[in-house]
Amino acid sequence: MIDSIRLQNYKGHSDTTIHFARLTVLVGENACGKSSVLELLHRTSEGLPDHLPIELLRHGGDALAWTVHNHDDDDTTTITARYEPATGSPVLHATVREVTTGRGEVGRRPRAMLVALSPQALAASSKPESAHPSLGPQGEGLASVLAHLKLTDEPRFRRIVERLQRVVPIVRGLGFARVSVTSQAMRTIQVEGQRVAITEMVPVIHDALRFDFVDAPAVPAAQVSEGTLLTLGILTALETVERTRHIEAGQEIAPVRLALLDDLDRA
Repeated sequence: MIDSIRLQNYKGHSDTTIHFARLTVLVGENACGKSSVLELLHRTSEGLPDHLPIELLRHGGDALAWTVHNHDDDDTTTITARYEPATGSPVLHATVREVTTGRGEVGRRPRAMLVALSPQALAASSKPESAHPSLGPQGEGLASVLAHLKLTDEPRFRRIVERLQRVVPIVRGLGFARVSVTSQAMRTIQVEGQRVAITEMVPVIHDALRFDFVDAPAVPAAQVSEGTLLTLGILTALETVERTRHIEAGQEIAPVRLALLDDLDRA
């Protein structure tokens, strides 16, 4: 999980360190820097780019830097980045980009997934876009991801359901339905010898999630509480987003483990 993050000269932060527990809530007045912390975690999850907008540098600061500490059962990981202005350049240039573990440096470009789950996105029906559906940043595709797991990897699907039942005891199980959803599609027709593209509405078959509760079977996801949906979304992300990622280390590819929420196993 993420242990701490230190922000230096990032937007309104001069030198701020935040230590994370299993559940951390950021509270403060408007424009005090709460969103900047989440934004920086998002930037870290997308990798460490060569340049950053110079507007991110705090007024009067000589360099922008941040450090993220993670740990899991096997090792620790530290992500360090530093960006400095250059004369005449409209951007900040990276001078330090490191990902290190307790065993030494392993690369410069971490890969991870930051999810900002939306109950509406989690509840929506979905159509798999590939042979191996994946969860979107807001929870899009949850129904297809779980349906795929139930079909191809029953133990992992059962693990998600069992963990959900530990948090929401009235859940008996999860099921699925096939629903027809109208979607826009482009089609080309011939009009007086000319090819013309038109838009038409066509039916598309989607996966839809159903919840079996103690007193109500097959409840559509849209009628389920936001808390239950968010819990299921987090559990699904934990089970399906690979915990072992790869980062570029020169010409080599080396693994780095970014375990964010494994402690939930011990809840």
